[in-house]
Amino acid sequence: METAGFIALKEVEKTFFLGKNPVPAVRNFSLTVEKGELLCLVGPSGCGKSTLLNLIGGLDRPTRGNILVGGTDITRLGENELCLYRRRQIGFVFQSFNLLPQFTALENVELPLIFAGMERQERLRLARELLERVGLGERLLHRPTELSGGQQQRVAIARALVNRPAILLADEPTGNLDTASGGEIMALIKSLNEEGITCIIATHDREVAAYAHRIVVLRDGAVVRIEEL
Repeated sequence: METAGFIALKEVEKTFFLGKNPVPAVRNFSLTVEKGELLCLVGPSGCGKSTLLNLIGGLDRPTRGNILVGGTDITRLGENELCLYRRRQIGFVFQSFNLLPQFTALENVELPLIFAGMERQERLRLARELLERVGLGERLLHRPTELSGGQQQRVAIARALVNRPAILLADEPTGNLDTASGGEIMALIKSLNEEGITCIIATHDREVAAYAHRIVVLRDGAVVRIEEL
């Protein structure tokens, strides 16, 4: 693991507003994540886990502070540059899978490559390759309603990886799964991390956090402690 921080959050704050009332979601948050690390953000609902993933992933901007990824301050990027950053660097995995029900597994994984302008034959090859990689080579033409929860999450992971991102952000990736399926998903994420993908997972589940190199415990948008594993 490299000594220089691949991802660096410096005094980051994020405040939302309910009407005119400020609601701080992240408070004076500083953290360095090394390239190739598997890090878990742990804490109860409302502690700022998802907000931090959205900030790192460029889905939202901080109210204050800086976020550097590979030496680039993404808080200073324009909207078009931020879109390219998300497409090239980030893979998102969500608790609710977010698959399009009318599309097959293959079409769901292929979709980001359409927006990237890739030719159809190459799109299908990459999508098929990734679904085989996550153990769904025989389910290419099944729609989400024909798949189990664990299988749907595997499709979501394949879709997140199709643009070969350097960073995988997973928000409660096992939250809608039974224990066995959740363990399989975490073993898959662990194997991807061992291949060099930097993984940041938001979870309230200590069994999920046990897969990490480090655990950042959060409460009320701030760091309570950092645990080395």
